[in-house]
Amino acid sequence: ALGGYGFVAGEQYAEFKAGDRVAEYGLAALVLGGAAAVATKTGFGKALIKFIGIGVVALFGAVAAFFRKFARRTA
Repeated sequence: ALGGYGFVAGEQYAEFKAGDRVAEYGLAALVLGGAAAVATKTGFGKALIKFIGIGVVALFGAVAAFFRKFARRTA
């Protein structure tokens, strides 16, 4: 099929032996990655990112207000 291309000796699929190292993520990671891509395309991912961003901004505002409250008392 592809001229001039070959696998490294010992790394062909047919040469797999029990105990060889394999990727840990496997099929589950591929499915989750595909689901994330679909969510982004449908707009759900964008809405989720916007929601998380608003939450982060609100959290920083609350922390800033908390520290401002104590800064006024000591001054």
